[in-house]
Amino acid sequence: MGNLALHALTGRWTSSEIWHPEQNGHYDEEGRYVLELPSSGVGELAMDILKYGTEAEALAPIALRQEIADRLNKAAQQYVR
Repeated sequence: MGNLALHALTGRWTSSEIWHPEQNGHYDEEGRYVLELPSSGVGELAMDILKYGTEAEALAPIALRQEIADRLNKAAQQYVR
């Protein structure tokens, strides 16, 4: 299961999208749209989350958060040269 939080404006855009037939979504107390969906791996889900930039945060599992952090670090290194 992968969980992500989409910030208010992005959450409004994506709350009507179907990412997976078994997804569950709700707004949390901070106004973020929290999406819970089954996932067989972190790679594809990481790419979906990364396209939202700072407007999305992977909440769980830890492997997904780590995958995104690793990809962001590698991307940032390309611009430090």
